[in-house]
Amino acid sequence: VLSAAHPRALVNMERGAMLWRVPLLAVLIGVLLDLAHADGGFGLIGAGLPCTGTQSFVAALKKLGYRSSHGLDTFLNQTMRDTWSAYAHGGGPFEPALKTILDVGMNATNDVPFAFAWKDLAERYPGTKVVLTVRDSAEKWYSSISSKTHNPEGALLLTMQFNAWYWGSDMDSYAGFLENNQRRYGCNFRVPQTPQLREKCIQGYTDHIEEVKRTIPPERLLVYNVKEGWEPLCKFLEVPVPTLRFPKRDITKPNPNATWAQLWQDIQDDAITESMWMVLKPTMILWGSFWLFGCCGCCCLCRCFCRCLCGRSKASAKAGKLD
Repeated sequence: VLSAAHPRALVNMERGAMLWRVPLLAVLIGVLLDLAHADGGFGLIGAGLPCTGTQSFVAALKKLGYRSSHGLDTFLNQTMRDTWSAYAHGGGPFEPALKTILDVGMNATNDVPFAFAWKDLAERYPGTKVVLTVRDSAEKWYSSISSKTHNPEGALLLTMQFNAWYWGSDMDSYAGFLENNQRRYGCNFRVPQTPQLREKCIQGYTDHIEEVKRTIPPERLLVYNVKEGWEPLCKFLEVPVPTLRFPKRDITKPNPNATWAQLWQDIQDDAITESMWMVLKPTMILWGSFWLFGCCGCCCLCRCFCRCLCGRSKASAKAGKLD
């Protein structure tokens, strides 16, 4: 009777029914996502400290379908840096820090400060596997990390400052952030190294490894050296072994030729991570501008020089005719 007498009223009733179904569906989806996150909804937990092949490991994870965080992300993303600094250095809550990586679509962690959350992540995601990247020995790890550029200057400093300005991050606070990271594992490379500092740093690296191995069950943990390549990693993650070479990268070592060679190879293998592309963009803008203006300046100087020579030649020719 209602549909026959008032067809428009029936349509409005149907629309009203749809309106309350939409938010209910959204709530149900949110609950399902929370349940997924609560049990194995995260891809991979990286517990390795810096200089344990973290850059290569992130590139390798990309080839396996993971999107992993890296310390470089905190240089580019000020919000992420501040939130993780509050958690890792100030005893702040874990959930806001976790949210910063979930919000950008990351499903794996690697490098510090993210590696400091390995225990909280393992409790938050009990079904997620843990990979602890290591070096051949603690002494080799110290040799590697101490040889990095901890106090940038010259062209590297200019590049970092331009990147920070381009992405809106605070370059001045970044050095303190890195120093606080180092203190978490007993190191400080902002000051000249002494035998005592070296011993304390190596001990911090060893203690970190032992704590992870002591806490995470063996069936859930892979102690991994990137020199081992694809096989042990893929076997542990239960994924096929890629046919491409295992990526090898370290942009923080003072070896520009090797860096550009690695970069070109990674581009060919599609192993460049998003954070690397974010660094490359302003870097190419900066140094491309220098190159362009330099070429233009050289062309202008050459043109002026040629004009002067031509002018002198003409003047000499006129003088000869008068004689």
